[in-house]
Amino acid sequence: MKAKELELFRFIRWDQDVSSSAVWTQYCLTEPYGDGEWHLYDLAVDPGETTDLGQARPELLQEMLKEYDSYGDKVGLYDLEPGYSAQRQLAINLIQKTAINYWYVPASFFLLLAALMYGLVRLAITLGKRLRA
Repeated sequence: MKAKELELFRFIRWDQDVSSSAVWTQYCLTEPYGDGEWHLYDLAVDPGETTDLGQARPELLQEMLKEYDSYGDKVGLYDLEPGYSAQRQLAINLIQKTAINYWYVPASFFLLLAALMYGLVRLAITLGKRLRA
């Protein structure tokens, strides 16, 4: 392996959900959330990441995984549990924050609904009395 290939990661990116990637000079190591397996791609030859080189270059795959783990330990990355969904967690956080910060909105809605129901009941009682008379 060339010294250039052993440069520390240029960046680590997170794709749509929980997929993480590590990119070296020309190689990209990705863990798709579909099968949970690490895949190796040569971005100079295959920028669309369609041909997995994990079987052809297992030593490079293992070296990149080792560097990825080392980098993760250094900066505090941790693995997410299987089935984790960033969108789901975002929705949960949004609902919780909204409920805490804007509690008066649903409270006002239910108070208005209660007043409306009270008014309808009073109207029905009044109309019933007038019809009987």
